[in-house]
Amino acid sequence: MNRIYQGRVTKVEISKDGEKEPEPLDNWPQALWQRHQLFQAEAAETLHRYLARARVELGIDRAISVVQE
Repeated sequence: MNRIYQGRVTKVEISKDGEKEPEPLDNWPQALWQRHQLFQAEAAETLHRYLARARVELGIDRAISVVQE
């Protein structure tokens, strides 16, 4: 991964409906990583669909191969 982050997560708290104080999430590193993976997968799929549509509509055969390299 080659990302620039603006901060560092040190803990995660979950607020449930009707509760005044949020509860700490014990396995937050795993939950945060799963969320990151989901976001990256969605971003990649969106880009792939966009390039596939450009290829069909504009006749750009190289668009998909550039992303796969």
